[in-house]
Amino acid sequence: MGPGCLAGLDGFRVPSCVVRVSTPTVLREARRHFACESLGGAELENQDTDECAIVGSHWEQRVFNGEVMAAVGGGMSPYLSRVTLALFQDSGWYQVNFSKADALTKGVHWGYQQGCAFATEKCISDGAPLWDRAYCTSSEDTSCSLDRTRAMGCEMANFDREPPSVFNYLGRSEAGSLPEMDYCPTYRVRLTNRVCTDESVSTPAPYTNINIMREVFGTSSRCLMGTLRKAIQANFFQTYYYKQEDFSRALPACYKMECAADRASYVVKASMEPGPGSRELGTCWSSGQELTADGFEGSVTCAAPEEICQVQPANHVNARPPAQKSTPPAASADAVQLYQ
Repeated sequence: MGPGCLAGLDGFRVPSCVVRVSTPTVLREARRHFACESLGGAELENQDTDECAIVGSHWEQRVFNGEVMAAVGGGMSPYLSRVTLALFQDSGWYQVNFSKADALTKGVHWGYQQGCAFATEKCISDGAPLWDRAYCTSSEDTSCSLDRTRAMGCEMANFDREPPSVFNYLGRSEAGSLPEMDYCPTYRVRLTNRVCTDESVSTPAPYTNINIMREVFGTSSRCLMGTLRKAIQANFFQTYYYKQEDFSRALPACYKMECAADRASYVVKASMEPGPGSRELGTCWSSGQELTADGFEGSVTCAAPEEICQVQPANHVNARPPAQKSTPPAASADAVQLYQ
């Protein structure tokens, strides 16, 4: 790490180098984490969080967002990875029980198993997001949260000039606001009235007064992207219609999920509307599968069953969203043991 390697704190903060930890266990676990056998190690943060912060004391936010040793909060449930435990072990100060790392799921935990490009390339190239579940290109973009419990909005800042070329992902004066995220625009905005698991605070979309997409909110509901819609006849004299342009692209929508006993598939249920109860749209067996129903336009796109039915709660941190009141679990001390 030579002079001028790291970013300053004024204006757009442009680092001129990448620093990675490549000790044996960290290298092995970083390659395993990203499913990239050519990866050179686990990247360290090269942006200072403030004048008192020590650069290099955290994992790079852009590739380890949500990990407990990332520099800032990532707008998602935190987790403890095997990569962090590997650093404990390679320090020589600790014996590590790797089975105590949080169980991660592809598609749910940021960057996990997403390949070499995710760990090494720009978040957006030629206007296309590297991973459209994480990165966005317009402040109007919405998506499901990675854990699929709610809808999220795109966090986009408008600067008084275009960012430097290395961060000019969109060819305009807009980018993400976080330097630690290398100014990548991400789905960080929590839409407080679009929480799938909480019917007391949630309203349907794209119209808050009528459930055109037949959404269902409740503890067993999760978010899927879709364009499913149907007009609602409230009574003999009144029918609620929709505009086709409002469904020109997929929207995050909440539906009731029922996982099979083996957790390898799940049934998706939509609201009956205007009557009570729900109706079955179909069974999801794989990611990208499309579900629809007679009399409806559009469809709902299935997520991988692993993302809906096989996600395990974090062991070592309070993984509930901040808006949901709960008693944090007791801290666990069995992941690492200090050498005496």
